[in-house]
Amino acid sequence: MNMGEVTLSGTVENEVEKQLAQELIEGIDGVMSVENALIVSKTDMEADEQDDEEVSAFTDAKIEAVVASRLLFDSNVSSWDIEVEV
Repeated sequence: MNMGEVTLSGTVENEVEKQLAQELIEGIDGVMSVENALIVSKTDMEADEQDDEEVSAFTDAKIEAVVASRLLFDSNVSSWDIEVEV
């Protein structure tokens, strides 16, 4: 992080992972902006081949990760008390 600016780089499997990474970083105190330069490795065709159950499970995992990470970075919440289920 440079003066509140964060650049994400690397490779992820799909757009949901790319967006999740950005949302997690945006929730950190002191982050003013995020440049998301992550590269999605799967093609749109490969992503379309996922069935609805996989997409739903991944969406649930995303929600769980976002909620847990925001609570972890909240100074008013003890990390020992965090348990998130979706």
